[in-house]
Amino acid sequence: MNTLYPDNVDRYKWAGIATKGNEAGTFLLDLIAYQQTGRILPLIPYSNPVVANTALSFALYLGFKNIYLFGVDNGNLPCGSHHSKDSIYKKNQKDEDEQGYSCLAMDEKTLPGNLGGYVTTNDSFHISTSPIRKVNKSLSE
Repeated sequence: MNTLYPDNVDRYKWAGIATKGNEAGTFLLDLIAYQQTGRILPLIPYSNPVVANTALSFALYLGFKNIYLFGVDNGNLPCGSHHSKDSIYKKNQKDEDEQGYSCLAMDEKTLPGNLGGYVTTNDSFHISTSPIRKVNKSLSE
């Protein structure tokens, strides 16, 4: 995806890139690609708000039909822990001196957690738990 750090490309024999349809950098990358090659980059739609959306859209784009997603909570634990202890996100959101990005704010909505209990979520993440058919049906009503 266009969120790949450029130095990662050197780690592999082959690398490709696809852009996320609703990312700020997509338009810029398309301009550069068009200037250099006369083509724009492949576009992966419906790739936000969470990484699971990107993974699902990418697999569908590649032609896979039977896709299983495991461990997708779409929220944070009530204690504030998020999806990865080794990510670029801060472990303590209130620590101004800690390096990293703050996670998106979660409000009072909850969803069942994949390891039991529940996770807190927000409207943006919550919509990703709705099957497409339910979303499409509600939009047509």
